[in-house]
Amino acid sequence: MRQQRIILVVEDDLHMQRALRDRLSKDGYKMFAAVSVDEGLAVLKKESVDLVLLDLRLGDKSGLDFMDEMRDDDHIDDAGILVVVLTSIADPAMMGDVIGRGSVDYLVKADNSLDDVSAYISEKFGQN
Repeated sequence: MRQQRIILVVEDDLHMQRALRDRLSKDGYKMFAAVSVDEGLAVLKKESVDLVLLDLRLGDKSGLDFMDEMRDDDHIDDAGILVVVLTSIADPAMMGDVIGRGSVDYLVKADNSLDDVSAYISEKFGQN
């Protein structure tokens, strides 16, 4: 039997965080959620996560800070973690900066429904 995939949603908009968590839980994923960079990194230090859905605007620190700190933290094994940015920032320069940090993909919230995000994740895990 295949191991249940684990997803961390790092999103400070609680409505969006809840919607993602509820939908992806319904799809069979084990879910963790964080509202800040520090909270998300704390989850990664304790849990074996397969995929991070990451917003870029997170208060004091950004999603870019999250990616940098995740990569630089010796207590986080980020080798197998897929990072997918899900943001409202539709900026090609920002997209390039994100992809350059090792993000798997860059999804713009306005262009992707919950169904789209669900299908994308299912495809990344080879479950379609």
